[in-house]
Amino acid sequence: MTIRTSNPRPLWPAMIMGALGLWLGGSVVLDCVVMPSLYQAGMMTQPGFAVAGYQVFSAFNHLELCLAALVLSGVLALLQDRRRGLWVGLAALGLLAIALVYAYGLTPAMAGLGLDLHWVEADAGRPAAMDWLHGSYFSLEVLKISVGLVLIKWLATVPQPSPASPH
Repeated sequence: MTIRTSNPRPLWPAMIMGALGLWLGGSVVLDCVVMPSLYQAGMMTQPGFAVAGYQVFSAFNHLELCLAALVLSGVLALLQDRRRGLWVGLAALGLLAIALVYAYGLTPAMAGLGLDLHWVEADAGRPAAMDWLHGSYFSLEVLKISVGLVLIKWLATVPQPSPASPH
């Protein structure tokens, strides 16, 4: 009696592609649909916007961390027996680093600046540091999407192993 086991390696490219698709697609929807809609609706002028924004971005940041870990794990698994290039592993590690900066750097800093600490003044305005933080955020978004697309292109070139031959 022969026990046939399927090769689990072909699952990694599909899982990485799915994770990158969910992650990058979610980022584009959040950046290009959700946030502009909230801005146009005037929600940014509401007193509770900083807390609501923090909750939305914090939840998405934690999802990003999970997806980045999955992408990094998959890339490392695919590179295990190949000398495919250090850049691919570094790119996946860079995506994880971006997610960490979002979760533990930019999002808490933006939420802290957005809190209504000037409740005595009628219009305190937006802190200048907020513009710098938004610029940093969108620069990292462009970098994240670019690196993600490069990884997707790399995945398209990964040779698929031949099916296991029966014994």
